[in-house]
Amino acid sequence: MLRCLWLFLMGIGLLMAFEPRMVNAQDKSAYVNIYYDAKNQWFVYEWENEGEIVRGGYDPPNKVKPFVKATVVFDGRDTYSYRYEVGNQEGAVQVLEDIFISHKSPVFDATAPFPEKDWFMGEYRDYNEWEWAKESALPAGEVAKGFSFSSKGLPAVVEASFYGAQRVRTNMPGDYDSLEVNDAFSELYDKIEEQYADKFKDVVVKVVGPGEVPKDFNALTFVDSIIKMKHEAADLGWITNDGIVKSLDAKLDSAKKAIQGGNMTTAKNVLEAFIKEVEAQGCESYDSCNKGKHIKPEAWALLKFNAEYLLSKL
Repeated sequence: MLRCLWLFLMGIGLLMAFEPRMVNAQDKSAYVNIYYDAKNQWFVYEWENEGEIVRGGYDPPNKVKPFVKATVVFDGRDTYSYRYEVGNQEGAVQVLEDIFISHKSPVFDATAPFPEKDWFMGEYRDYNEWEWAKESALPAGEVAKGFSFSSKGLPAVVEASFYGAQRVRTNMPGDYDSLEVNDAFSELYDKIEEQYADKFKDVVVKVVGPGEVPKDFNALTFVDSIIKMKHEAADLGWITNDGIVKSLDAKLDSAKKAIQGGNMTTAKNVLEAFIKEVEAQGCESYDSCNKGKHIKPEAWALLKFNAEYLLSKL
């Protein structure tokens, strides 16, 4: 569910003309009306205060169309640099203003696009999410490079959340309104959230970000995690050739069987072949990726760096 309190505080602009489609509010409509304005794709609130009708609204900040390209660079010791290109595709209704990327290990040395001073950067409360925010940052059709942070965490599949600029100032009943109005609003708002659940959904996509470094390393458990990453990478379209998917599957299965049998020499040889295939069929970054490559930088980082970590532990 959207971070409602934060979204209410971030609302901007003025409420404009509406073409309402009323929701059956039963007896609560004596105090409050709430409806979804399909033309403008936002919600309208109406209530009475001292004989006058007060109108407010809420524009869910999920009408953006983000895309993310990720590249991961390893320093050869223990630190990974996660670098992102973010865009808001044509057809987006809202300007993209806020970006959150989750992480399972601490991050540091963050950067933002130039000029960096125009961006807010920081940890989002206790959610293990790093935030970049800037007013009017990415209108539809625009792209920005320069988002990055570093981490000791191994590459993993994580979530990124995106929020658009609200086109109306959020307004709702409060301390100057009656208890009946506030109670009615709370009840009707819950019904609206249920009725229009799809309108309140966060915009979330999968990206590569910092995962965890195993505290108690187990080779079999770790090779299973790589197998799972490979499946997810293929499902996300980061591996674009079925033959390569099957070839990588076969190598990982062979490595797992060798580890189960205690044959670490064979396991190492298979993992080295696995890494070489990832390198040969993939791209380290989008800047160096040609049409003949079938493993995108996201999958390249996931598979290569985790396989190298496993190899170093055998």
